[in-house]
Amino acid sequence: FVAHGEQFVPRLFADPDITISSVHVARPTLDDVFMAYTGRTIRDAEASGAERNRANPWMRSGGRR
Repeated sequence: FVAHGEQFVPRLFADPDITISSVHVARPTLDDVFMAYTGRTIRDAEASGAERNRANPWMRSGGRR
């Protein structure tokens, strides 16, 4: 991983002392960013929230009464 790959790659190609066999530049997905900040995927976070709701009968009934 290299921060600001779109700026780093052109400089890398300009260096005559480096032989490049392949390059892949990709922007992070929303799930990549969520994983970096929380340590889990969005799907995992949604699943754990649903499990909490199933375990709490008060939440299943719509919360307030």
